[in-house]
Amino acid sequence: MAKKQPEPLKVRPQYKLFNWLNRLLPLDRFFSETSKVNPNDTRVPVAYFNYLLWIIFLLIVQGRIGYWDEVNARQTVLLSQRAENMRAEYTTLVAENMKSGKQSVIQAKILKDSIMERKAPPVKIVVNRSELEN
Repeated sequence: MAKKQPEPLKVRPQYKLFNWLNRLLPLDRFFSETSKVNPNDTRVPVAYFNYLLWIIFLLIVQGRIGYWDEVNARQTVLLSQRAENMRAEYTTLVAENMKSGKQSVIQAKILKDSIMERKAPPVKIVVNRSELEN
């Protein structure tokens, strides 16, 4: 009988991102390479690192969306105030225009320039067609 070949050792997956970050930051304090063997070990296994990064990414996105929401709310308030001011200005201008169009207001303005209102009725001018053709 042939001897059975020994099974090759399983190679642990290398987390390249974790190794790179470990060079920059001392992440050994927070993450361990193995599952929790020691019950007093409070470190998180490296296998959960991707999930942690995903949660951090979602928190950053949530913060950014909240910021955009606040900016849009402030812009909405400013635009509504501008619209209210423009409505009030429009109403004031329309009222002034209607008041200035009244005959009594126009007559008072004309009297300042020494122009009097004509008391006689207007004169009708009649022109014959034959006079126009010549």
